[in-house]
Amino acid sequence: RSTVERVGKMILDSGGSVATGEFPLRYAAYHDLSFEFLRKRMIEYEEQMIDAISRYVEQLRPSPTAQAVALEAMGEAKAHLQSLRELAERPAEATGA
Repeated sequence: RSTVERVGKMILDSGGSVATGEFPLRYAAYHDLSFEFLRKRMIEYEEQMIDAISRYVEQLRPSPTAQAVALEAMGEAKAHLQSLRELAERPAEATGA
């Protein structure tokens, strides 16, 4: 199961509710931007996500199961950031940009 599904189940099991949300229209503005620009934005966003998750990890200390899921999500985010950084280091012709 994906981390998102596990987090959602944990929230529901504890009596909470999960809002599915809608696709933010602001992302439609990115459809005509260069891959290089988007790659930089993705790296910035992933760094922000890692910072936020690390704060949640500390807050979840009283719940080892929830903390473990947050740590897993942080590991996934760090791996994704590493992939984005490696992609950014490649010459443009190798990435199709």
